[in-house]
Amino acid sequence: MTNFDIGPVLVTGASGNQGGAVVRALLQTGRPVRALVRNPDAASAQALAAQGVEVVKGDFDDAASLDAALVGVAGVFSMQMPSPLMILNRRSVPAKR
Repeated sequence: MTNFDIGPVLVTGASGNQGGAVVRALLQTGRPVRALVRNPDAASAQALAAQGVEVVKGDFDDAASLDAALVGVAGVFSMQMPSPLMILNRRSVPAKR
């Protein structure tokens, strides 16, 4: 069985630093990659497609788009931005020394 005999890994945040690093690492191993993006026409999404990444449109606020993006995948790397509430809470908690 080759890496192409199994489904791709879905990567969210693929156009960012961490997601992009995951995409590059997976591609280097020959693993197929599917990237969830909000705008497939964006330059960053097109750059992923040029590397052989399957680009699919989706949004965390759209359950149907997530369901569609997950069909046939072998795994998921899910990168989300922290919520504003998380950031506020982190600032209000004193650092332990």
